[in-house]
This record gives sequence, C-alpha cells and structure tokens, in this order.
Amino acid sequence: MFLSLFFLIFNLYAVNESELEGRFEKEIIPFFQTAETYHFTNKQNLRIKTYYLKNPKEKATIVIIPGRTESSLIYAELCFDLFNQGYSFFLIDHQGQGASDRLLAHPYKGHVLNFNHYVDDVSYWLKNFVYKVRSDNPLYLYSHSMGGAVSALYLSKQNHQFEKALFSAPMFQINTDPYPEKVALAYAGFLLKQGKGEDYAPGNEDPLVPLVYQTPFSRYEFTKKYETEVAGQEIRGPTVKWVYEAIKKTIFIDWKARKINIPVMILNAEFDQVVRSKRQFSFCKKTPECELKVMKGFNHNLSLEADLLRKKFLDVLTNYLSP
Repeated sequence: MFLSLFFLIFNLYAVNESELEGRFEKEIIPFFQTAETYHFTNKQNLRIKTYYLKNPKEKATIVIIPGRTESSLIYAELCFDLFNQGYSFFLIDHQGQGASDRLLAHPYKGHVLNFNHYVDDVSYWLKNFVYKVRSDNPLYLYSHSMGGAVSALYLSKQNHQFEKALFSAPMFQINTDPYPEKVALAYAGFLLKQGKGEDYAPGNEDPLVPLVYQTPFSRYEFTKKYETEVAGQEIRGPTVKWVYEAIKKTIFIDWKARKINIPVMILNAEFDQVVRSKRQFSFCKKTPECELKVMKGFNHNLSLEADLLRKKFLDVLTNYLSP
C-alpha cells in the first residue's frame, strides 16, 4: 500500500526508472530538443553551446552547470520532470564537453588549459545571454561536481543575479587516491614538465567504471550510454593538465566561501567515490549562509539515482529552490 502510494505521488512529476528506456527517446529527448540554443565563441576561439528551456507557466528559473564529462543532455530528464513544476532552465556545455568544441584532436580526453577558462565561459554566458533574457522571477543556480567548483569561483568574485545556489556533490577536492592531494599535484606538475600534459592522467586511460546502483537497470548507465552511443558526446578520463589545473584551483577553494553573498546548500553524497567530502564541510562552515545535507545512500550522481533515492533528491531540490 505504501509503495503504491509512493509511486502514485512520484509519477505526478517524475519518470519512473522502469519507464525511462521507453520514454527517453519518445518524450524526454523531443522535449529537450525544443530548447532554444545559443552559441558563442570564447577567448580560446572555441564554440560553446548553451540551451534555454522557457516555461510559459514559469515560477522560477534554474541555471544548470554540469560536471566533468557531462553534456547538458544528462539533465534532460531532470528538466523534463521539473518543467511541469513551473521551472525554466538554462544549461551550458563546458568547453571540451557535450556539443561544445574540443581543445584536442583526441575527442575523448577531458582537457583544459586553465581552470579559470570554465569560469570565464560561464561568466560571459550569464552576462551576455542569461541575465538579458531571464524573467523577473527568481533565478537559482544548480551545479554538480566540477560545475560546483566553477560556480563557487564565479559566485565569489562576480556581480550576479542569483537568489540561491544548490551544489550537488561539488568538486571542492577531487579523489586523488592512491596519492594525497599535494602529492598528486606535485606528480602532475612533474609530468607537465616532461611534456605529458595532454596525456591521460595515470589510471584514467579508460572510461570511468560506473558505480554500482540498486537496480539491474541503472538510470545512470542508461543515460550515459545514450549520451555516448546516440548523441556521440563521450568524454573519458582527464589529462595530466586537467588534473593539475583542477587540484591547483580547488586546493584553497574554501577560502573563497566567505565572499559568497547568497544562501547556499551543499548536498554531500554519502558513498561518493569521485570527490572527497572534507572540503565540502569546511567550505560550508566558511560560507556566510550555508546548509550542508548528507544524502544517505547516495553515490556521486545524485540526479541519476534509482527512484527511491532520486525522489528524495528531487524533494530537496524543489523545496530549496522554491520561491
């Protein structure tokens, strides 16, 4: 009885995992393809693709900043689920990811010349497009993983128009196992001096192994498979240069927290194996107005969990990012 009631409520605004495979190409992708697309050329002469899903019954707008490897397509289901709740969406494909230009001839390598370039791209897009076309309704920032680091750096030094920010498993400290963070930074720096900056970082030659989920059919695996095999937007491991830039920029990121002038919520994934959580706690303590919520039972990709967990995630998101 309880489960029947749960799935009845869940079905009001979210696609069940059991229906996802059948509905993804028939409903979710056609919905996402209605987005207005906008391209701009950044300072590295790379063409960056962005998206705008305008809701005629809008109550608020969410700007989504994806994580490393992710295209905006990864968030098609999330946008689909929340559109009927009155949200509009802006999304961006980071340079080197999704439908944006790559920096290297090898299309699968996650690479960046300077981590600030991600922040510069987001800043330009927000200033020259999002802030110009947004409505007067509340504007919220949602970011995941690497997108969390980009968003924190942006919020700490820019004039912005956001009312709240929600960080999903933010990459404030990457998991550098088996090396301590400073050792990994020094090692990456050594490899850079050997001319290996565009090589895959040690241990990252192959795609990341998907985390174990609770059902035989995994929402995460299905969505990533579609992104890779159908959309052709696969990104694999990071390069030595990316690792060096990411550690260098995040090792002191909690120092930026005091400069963030809006309410912030951090979602800490209990079983995260991609980022380390310690700096999420220190970042939150230093942020003037911050709440950290430990998401029990969650892996790194909170929005792509199985139904029971994902329902909790959606409830947290819609309750916090609500007018």
